Amino acid sequence: TMIDEEKYKNSIKKIKFLNDFLIFFKHIKKFNPLIICITNQSAISKGFITFKKLYKLHEFLNYKLQNKTKLNIDAFYICPHYPEKGFKGEIKKYKIRCGCRKPQNLLFKQASKNYNLDSSVTYNIGNNVSDMIPGIKSNIKNNILINRSLKNNVIINKSGYKEMNYLTLTNKFK
Repeated sequence: TMIDEEKYKNSIKKIKFLNDFLIFFKHIKKFNPLIICITNQSAISKGFITFKKLYKLHEFLNYKLQNKTKLNIDAFYICPHYPEKGFKGEIKKYKIRCGCRKPQNLLFKQASKNYNLDSSVTYNIGNNVSDMIPGIKSNIKNNILINRSLKNNVIINKSGYKEMNYLTLTNKFK
């Protein structure tokens, strides 16, 4: 997680980066990483935001990241689907069960193919177990669940991922 996710972010004014994330992002800059964001955006299917507005938010996110860290996200892979119905203004064509919504791994496979990623040196970093599952299914060896409430310890989960905070992760790249 790079931004405060308490509510849907459908406005540029509502985007606020987490300080821990910015420290981590600045630190990894020296490795010149390829950064890919794979994201579930159910707000599209619910009719809360359009693709056009989401793309503008992503552009702004990259603009802010570039200013703050001199890095940006190289690619966004978006799942707009959400199968549950009942939202005013929802978009019916996106109300499906799909292979791209995490914890499914279709978008991970697409990113891996498009960028010829080596799963042994790829890092999958997320804030939810549903972010870890597609990384594990895609044979990514480094699946990191960010737990901001953890102190400086690392929890190794039997399911194939490690749990740590951003500071611990930042120190891992020294």
